[in-house]
Amino acid sequence: MTEAVGQSITQEAVRRYLDGLNALDPDLAVSAYAPTAVIRYPGQAPMGVDEFRAYLEQVKMALADLQ
Repeated sequence: MTEAVGQSITQEAVRRYLDGLNALDPDLAVSAYAPTAVIRYPGQAPMGVDEFRAYLEQVKMALADLQ
């Protein structure tokens, strides 16, 4: 894989992650990660993709409660 292709793949993953966060769509956000990824998120213990999806669902619900 060339460096340009690697950067393109990385940029697409980052875009999916950010689009998912902005849309409050946990499934889209976690689609940026490999199924076996370990996510280190500020203020949270390291977690797998399913745990991270559940965390984002909690954030989504908390934000909905604010409206």
